[in-house]
Amino acid sequence: MEVRRQRLDNGLRVAVVPIAGLQSAAVLLATVANNFLLLRFITPVFPQAEVIEASLISAFNFHRNTLVFLGAMAFGATNVLYFYALFKERHARTGDKFLPASA
Repeated sequence: MEVRRQRLDNGLRVAVVPIAGLQSAAVLLATVANNFLLLRFITPVFPQAEVIEASLISAFNFHRNTLVFLGAMAFGATNVLYFYALFKERHARTGDKFLPASA
């Protein structure tokens, strides 16, 4: 496995493992779902597979929306913690206050 490591100008270290033919995370998720459910692959021999897929989507839509909402909340909380950590690190490094003192 090829691992590409790089240090950015700001000191952040990044490691990437390229996947041949992968254009985005959506393509990866769609491929995993299709491999798991085998719906799109059996469509030529079983034309009703798309109806089954639509039924599964409608059956799990509420749970999907709930997971999307919880994921968004976790993402927001992570961003708040990230900015708080950045603020603390900057204050420790430079002594700057978040807001300038009023005169």
